[in-house]
Amino acid sequence: MSSITTSSPTLHLPAEARPAFGQAVNEAQARVEAALETRLADARATELAERLRAERVDVTLPAPPAGPHGALHPLTRVQRDIEAIFTGMGYAIADGPEIETEYHNFDA
Repeated sequence: MSSITTSSPTLHLPAEARPAFGQAVNEAQARVEAALETRLADARATELAERLRAERVDVTLPAPPAGPHGALHPLTRVQRDIEAIFTGMGYAIADGPEIETEYHNFDA
């Protein structure tokens, strides 16, 4: 549209016809811009509706499997490393009762 308005002096219109021509060009430009805006708004609405449909989440589906749960405590890891070192040297790991009683301390 701008090419018509910038090239209007080259159309060699008489002076009395130029205002009517300019008004007709402006009206045509306004109609084209309005139609373009309408089409763009429709395209955006269609794109948004399609994206919303594609990204919809079905909350009735089961949850995906969870990853690994937690990790060992740092002291447990150190204890296991130390046990591995000593068993590598030939020592044996002996577990006993964790409650100290007179029987276990003196009589057993």
